[in-house]
Amino acid sequence: MSAKRFGLMLALLVGAVITLSAPSALASPFGLESAVGANLGCNPTAVSLECLEDVPVDERFLGASGAYVEHSWEDPGFVDSFATAEAYFGDLRVFASAEYNLASPDTRFVMAVAQAHEDFTPLGGPIGTAGFLDVEWTASGSTIGSAAGMFFGAWHGDDFADGNTGVLPITGPTTFSARIPVEFGQEFILTYLLLAAAGTPVEACSLCDAGVTVFEASGAGSGTADFAHSLLLTSLILRNSDLTLVENPRFLSGSGTRYGAEGVVVPEPASLLLVGTGLVFTVRRLRRVRGGR
Repeated sequence: MSAKRFGLMLALLVGAVITLSAPSALASPFGLESAVGANLGCNPTAVSLECLEDVPVDERFLGASGAYVEHSWEDPGFVDSFATAEAYFGDLRVFASAEYNLASPDTRFVMAVAQAHEDFTPLGGPIGTAGFLDVEWTASGSTIGSAAGMFFGAWHGDDFADGNTGVLPITGPTTFSARIPVEFGQEFILTYLLLAAAGTPVEACSLCDAGVTVFEASGAGSGTADFAHSLLLTSLILRNSDLTLVENPRFLSGSGTRYGAEGVVVPEPASLLLVGTGLVFTVRRLRRVRGGR
């Protein structure tokens, strides 16, 4: 098995939907993107989107609520293949599975990518002063056989240096964290991405321009990367410049999604409110009836 390191940007690796640095996508105050694709023997050193065949894409920007896509591929090198990607704010899900049988060294793998980007404005400290935002994401899932999972987080702003977590491998339940310098009252963009790959090996590579290494293989093999049970944004902790906790932390978001210390704040379903209101009305009515006896 031989390794081929390639210098594609991660955006090219997973298709045009993954735009970690594309101004057109980040110009929107928020966005959800999902994509799946397959390498069907294309030379992975070629700087071309053609290395990924049949790339279904679901992009959601203004009015976004979720992005979902799935696909399977028919190819002589594949015995079976399937990938799906799903993106929500604070919740990314990917799944990739492939079985291959190759007569000579070659590449046959499928990939799934989900990404969210959001404008955050931290509040709670004096406007215009510096602080920090501690962010945590928790991934649940697993890889079996020739498969890989990867995470990438990045933040962009006008008043502080851009930063990122680097491309980090995932093989099972994992927590990722980052400390982001912020200015209270000043918005910044937070982007995070979850990737699954299966088939001929694909691995995270911290020394590669694209953050990924592709390996050729021959014979039979298979793998599954199952992170369909979510990468969750689980913690948002605001700190003052001296790292003390902000007493009344608040966040404004471009999408209107509500965020709190434990990530996305899930609103109480309207149906439960109606049921609760109905129960309160019934109880009050029964009390009045009994009281009138």
